Amino acid sequence: HRLARRRVALRDLDGLDLVVPPADRPHRRALDRALHDAGVTWQPVAEADGWDLLAHLASLGLGAAVVNGCVAIPEGLVAVPVAELPKVRYWAAWRAQREQPADVFLAACSSDQKRRS
Repeated sequence: HRLARRRVALRDLDGLDLVVPPADRPHRRALDRALHDAGVTWQPVAEADGWDLLAHLASLGLGAAVVNGCVAIPEGLVAVPVAELPKVRYWAAWRAQREQPADVFLAACSSDQKRRS
């Protein structure tokens, strides 16, 4: 296979049929940008929402897929890093408000009761 090596460049995807996320998904927008910037011509053969489904469709031979490195690769599918794509970053996220939801709810109920009185 033309991608059978330890690492591929975006230009190696030129002309391939790709299984990609829907156009409104962040991964698809980033992939579109990266491929465009690299001058890569490609054809979407299927759209699928979800890393596992993208990998599954690629394993069925529908086309190649560019997936997150955390995806479990199905048997028979080979995965190698794409050199120009950024590493995936993970963020801790939490609500900035420090009050407990129950306290906020009780305070709202209390103020509502006072307005009715």
